Amino acid sequence: MSAGGKDGCEVRESRRLKPDKLLCSDSLPVVGMAISSIDLDVTVRCNLACDYCFKEKNDADMSLETAQDAICWLIFASQNARRLLVSLIGGEPLLRFDLIKKLVPFAKRRAYQHNKAIHFGITTNGTIMSDEIIEFWRKWGIGFHTSIDGVPVVHDRHRHFRNGMGSSHLLERNLPRILELRPQTTARATVLPDTVEYLSQSFEYLLGLGYGSVAFVPGALPEWDGRAREEFGRQFEIISNRMTEHFREGRYIRVKYFDEGCKALASGKKPRLGDPVCGAGRGMVLIDVNGDIWPCHRWSKRTEKEWRLGSIYEPNFNYSARSAITEHRTAERMERCRDCEALFLCSGGCPAEDLEDTGSIFERHRRGCDLMVTLAERVIRFHDKLLAERNPLFMKTYYKTAKRKGGDK
Repeated sequence: MSAGGKDGCEVRESRRLKPDKLLCSDSLPVVGMAISSIDLDVTVRCNLACDYCFKEKNDADMSLETAQDAICWLIFASQNARRLLVSLIGGEPLLRFDLIKKLVPFAKRRAYQHNKAIHFGITTNGTIMSDEIIEFWRKWGIGFHTSIDGVPVVHDRHRHFRNGMGSSHLLERNLPRILELRPQTTARATVLPDTVEYLSQSFEYLLGLGYGSVAFVPGALPEWDGRAREEFGRQFEIISNRMTEHFREGRYIRVKYFDEGCKALASGKKPRLGDPVCGAGRGMVLIDVNGDIWPCHRWSKRTEKEWRLGSIYEPNFNYSARSAITEHRTAERMERCRDCEALFLCSGGCPAEDLEDTGSIFERHRRGCDLMVTLAERVIRFHDKLLAERNPLFMKTYYKTAKRKGGDK
């Protein structure tokens, strides 16, 4: 991106827009980690009205020009990185398939011109599908990440249309084509206190649909009372036992927390307390419908303006906000978490979630900590059981390069 014009702002190739919509070279971060991944809010609109949605509620769409500018911004913000990732999100991004059809070829071509490769993925509710969409995804190698909470009684309770009708029937209809195209698609499920009793049932249901990768993520942390947390542990104990059976049968099932936890335990490395737990604000950012830059899609733009990192159309990247996120390490937190048995799995939690639940990116909600300890106990037992058995699939998956204590492989 060459600097030019007032404040180093570049005029877009082959088109001129209003002065406040010129891609700005001074918006690029020049200090810290290169940004090689972006979440792209192609729309805030959604055809569903999920109860727990944290996105702002309006009908804003990203223009094609802003989407293309975001790609150009990423190419230069990535510095020497050669492999770039764009995650299409919303709202429901497939409401903007018209934009996506134009954006992907543009991005692939532009990245190639700069000796880079760019990969696209999408997070979708799975209710919108067509032969044209499937063929486009197949042609351009785009990955899927589907939002599905579990069995229909669970999914429809919170993931419904504005008239209250559930969406599970549409998702079930479309999933065979999605999973045929992308067998490694992850089922991303939000677990709430009022649905936790169905967790193991939902696990079997998702495997029955054809998923081989499942992510059960607890939401609404302040609402988890003692009874719900106890049930959470009981359900994950069942899932752990079922996973053990699958491994003994030679079938690898990827389950979030268990997979990351086993990798961490196999490596033998102790986590550095206070290290960033994800790429938010570091190697990745969100670019919203207006071209504003945020740490990730999880940040609520309704109440957290101080965490805005800038705009692709404005100079002066917000380094102070970025530093607060990427270096969030405090004496109080280190003291509180130092001896926690879940540290290998947690490393302090999601800063955006912490901000929402406690008002600080440095402090996790106590009930979130309790849930992670519950998970860690089950992950450790699962790991130790299959390690003691020297389960072939387990050893191949987690110990093919990691060394055990004592030097064994």
